[in-house]
Amino acid sequence: MIDLTTISLDEFLCTSNQENLPASDSSFDEIGNSITALVGSIIRRLSADYAIHELNSGSAGDVLLLYNGEAVGCYWGDLLAISHHHTGQKLSVPLIIEGIKGRGMPGKRKVSEAGKRALTLAWNVANRIEPDPWP
Repeated sequence: MIDLTTISLDEFLCTSNQENLPASDSSFDEIGNSITALVGSIIRRLSADYAIHELNSGSAGDVLLLYNGEAVGCYWGDLLAISHHHTGQKLSVPLIIEGIKGRGMPGKRKVSEAGKRALTLAWNVANRIEPDPWP
């Protein structure tokens, strides 16, 4: 389990062992239907419409974001993706914070610039540097 309040941002981002990826042309919309069957129990309700669920993928820390019962985002392995219809709401923050509770510290990260921004924001929220957009 990763506790963001006990590690530095550089440690969390694996700055010394990070592979930078180009921005992806693919979106959650392309994979959403394939993982909907893996929906597990609810972990956290964000609002009346949004909820984070376990993803029964066989790997601890994989989570799925549902909007009115429809899969719209995930943090699955290294993949952090949100449907383009739901971007801009900082939904990556609760996905990351809930997902890392079941994960060990990675030795390496593969991240795009957007992924790095999302991970940084989640670390900042956990360390109370920025307000939680989904308290």
